[in-house]
Amino acid sequence: SELDQTERLGALLFGNTSARVWPLAAGSWSLLNELRAIERASAMQPEVEAVIFVLNSGDFGSPSAWNNNNTHPTSFPSYYSGYLANRYYFKADDGLKDETVRLSNFEHAWNKFLGKAESNNTKIYVVGYSQEKNGNCNWIPKYISGSVDLFCFDAGKLKIRNGMRDSIHPNYIGNKILAEFISTKVRM
Repeated sequence: SELDQTERLGALLFGNTSARVWPLAAGSWSLLNELRAIERASAMQPEVEAVIFVLNSGDFGSPSAWNNNNTHPTSFPSYYSGYLANRYYFKADDGLKDETVRLSNFEHAWNKFLGKAESNNTKIYVVGYSQEKNGNCNWIPKYISGSVDLFCFDAGKLKIRNGMRDSIHPNYIGNKILAEFISTKVRM
């Protein structure tokens, strides 16, 4: 990413709240990948006070396939120049296909996560990052259920304030605005 660590949302949230922040995100992730990563890391410990998801309507599709080393390397390549040539010049496909996600898979993973969070008294927040023309997050309740505080952030406001680095990702200015929004909504 072109952003310094201090310009990313996690660092800015820490600065605004002084809460310990573990930013778990990567380009083209889906919520299902994030739930799996939380489970693999055994991150839902009793001392976790809150989990904040910042999601857009595309985060409920298929997760990135971690089994494709050309798009998501799982280890440092032996020959970096060879890796770059395969990825960008030859556009090599290692033959592995993305996993198909069914809504039932997501619902199972979400309910398992939510059960663990509730047993630990961990507060769950979902910030809808709306890219819709009307700034609407009406897609959230379709996927998210349970004891969750929902907020909608109109990303269109970032475009007006030069806060975007591309069509969906905020730049440093956008991350500052988003961190301020989240800080006013979340109790940590």
